[in-house]
Amino acid sequence: MTNAEALAAIVTNFGGTVTGEETIADLLTILSGLVGDSSVVTTTYELPKASASVLGGVKVGTNLSIDSGGVLSATDTTYSAATTDALGLVKVDGTTITINDGVISVVSG
Repeated sequence: MTNAEALAAIVTNFGGTVTGEETIADLLTILSGLVGDSSVVTTTYELPKASASVLGGVKVGTNLSIDSGGVLSATDTTYSAATTDALGLVKVDGTTITINDGVISVVSG
């Protein structure tokens, strides 16, 4: 059900007549007249920014895309091993080098 169809159903429930050709703005105007409250008519809405505690909108950033169906996808990223000349991934052997609570240590022996 679209937003317009849902709003048309509400207008009908309040005794209004709907032809199916109305825009959402038209339906809001009809509804405000039926309930006697002009505050029902809201023509602007600002989507809040999403956060850890607020459901809202996000912008698609690096390595992300949205398809025509609204599905968000992440691009696979390949990382290279670190060298003396380039940053990259490092594998800790767990014997001579360890990581404990995010701290890298060299095991002396």
